[in-house]
Amino acid sequence: MAGRPCGGCAALKAGLARTRVIGLSALAVAGLAGAFWAGHAIAPAPAPGKPQAAGQERHAPPGQVKLDLQAQLDIRLRTAVATTREIARRIEVPAVIAADEQRLVRLRPLGRGHVLSVAVHPGDAVRRGQVLLTYDDVTLGDLHMRLATARAVLAQAQAQATTARLSLARGQALAGTVVARGEVDRRRALLGEAQANLQSQRAAIADLELRLRQYGVRYQDSAASVASLVAPLDGVVLQAAAAPGDLVEPGQALLTVVNLDRLWVVASLFQDQASMVQPGGEASVTVPGLPGQASGARVLPAHIESVAGAFDSRTGALQVRCDIDNPSHDLRIGMFVRAALPTTSSARAVVVPEAAVQRIDDHPVLFTRTGPETFQQHRVRLGVQTADFVEVQDGLHAGDEVVTTGSFVLKSERLQDELGSGD
Repeated sequence: MAGRPCGGCAALKAGLARTRVIGLSALAVAGLAGAFWAGHAIAPAPAPGKPQAAGQERHAPPGQVKLDLQAQLDIRLRTAVATTREIARRIEVPAVIAADEQRLVRLRPLGRGHVLSVAVHPGDAVRRGQVLLTYDDVTLGDLHMRLATARAVLAQAQAQATTARLSLARGQALAGTVVARGEVDRRRALLGEAQANLQSQRAAIADLELRLRQYGVRYQDSAASVASLVAPLDGVVLQAAAAPGDLVEPGQALLTVVNLDRLWVVASLFQDQASMVQPGGEASVTVPGLPGQASGARVLPAHIESVAGAFDSRTGALQVRCDIDNPSHDLRIGMFVRAALPTTSSARAVVVPEAAVQRIDDHPVLFTRTGPETFQQHRVRLGVQTADFVEVQDGLHAGDEVVTTGSFVLKSERLQDELGSGD
């Protein structure tokens, strides 16, 4: 019947409306739940063996690092006990790296002449026997001529000596018969003169040959006047005071070559420090700016070779010279460094192995064991440093158990934790 409402249809419409409301409510609840969990994500559990530092635990002390036993085995963590020992007190003074005069050679020309070529510049590495400079030696021809003349005279003197020796032998055989005794004596005197002349000519030749070998000079051709200065050792060109066309004089220093395998550390002491330092002690040298150093400095051992007998009148300082090995040639002449010199007084101090020391923000730190799986960072002040041990002047006590092997891993974890806490 048209226009009359249907009771079944009305009920159906009401049911559909309720279904829509329930569906929308369910979607709203699901959306709110998703938003809640999105804002409160569950942090993943730390991977097995990964250290957990102080920033990851609510009540952990500052500077603490946690490392489970398996992780300690994985990195082969080792510890050592801080001990005390008697060590010499040290004074730290400014110093400079200098060439070892025993490993430095100045090359000079034998005669007067003009430079033809210079094959090197200051700072160039050279090998023993390498030609460094050539020059036209105007006196070289004269030396060769004199040497040739001396050798000819030597040959003549050898012939005369041989003749005199044979004559004397015949005279001695016929003495008292055909040859008189006086004649034998005369022949003996002639032999003596011939032998003396022979020795004189040999000495003259040796002198000329020595002059041809002096100052590291090698001659390319015995008939030419071109001479070469060659490197007498492996090293570095320190100075080059010649250019093509320059007029050079005999004995003038043209090139300086130095071997860098060992150098000098020249330190300066003031008057009140002079009596504290003696030759023979083991010093340490702090060198800034060497490659491969995260902290920007390296401490190297050195040996005190000598203490000057007088103060420098210009500076008022007393020079102390130390020998230092330089196999990698990282040290360069003219570098400014700090030298820690042992004194005649000593005291007991806390020491740890050198491997225990790490640096964070350019400050030395140590890690001590505080529990089976916990370690504590200590910022310390260092004193004497050698290849075997390091003095700890502040920040550690004798008997503390410090980490040696594996301390770098603990340092890395501390740095990661600091970066994470700053995000």
